[in-house]
This record gives sequence, structure tokens and C-alpha cells, in this order.
Amino acid sequence: MDNSSRNCSQWYSVQEGDTCAQVSLAQSMSLTDLYFLDLDDAYCVKAVGSITSYPTYTVTGYLLAYD
Repeated sequence: MDNSSRNCSQWYSVQEGDTCAQVSLAQSMSLTDLYFLDLDDAYCVKAVGSITSYPTYTVTGYLLAYD
């Protein structure tokens, strides 16, 4: 977890066969947030406080509206 965000309140240890998309869906978080928090063999799946308050956090991607 050395390359991971230190501001983390919950971790998920990657299992063989996991994909980033599966982890983000299972943890109810966006891929953008998952990638921001870290990429290694354990993923931070819950930020401490609001992730948008992190100094280096930026929002990228698209907002999809469903009818």
C-alpha cells in the first residue's frame, strides 16, 4: 500500500481476476475516484472526508443523464 493514498478509511485487497470496473461497481464508486485514490495491489475504496476536498483531485469524464 506504499503507493496509495494515505487519506483512506477503507481498503480493498485485489483478488485474482478482479478488474477496476468490477471493484468500482462493487464498492459503489466511480472509476475516476478509484484511479485517483490509488492503483496497486490494494485499493482505497473510501476516502476520508469528501474526496473533492483533496488538493490534487480533479473531475474528468462525462456525466450521463438517464430518463
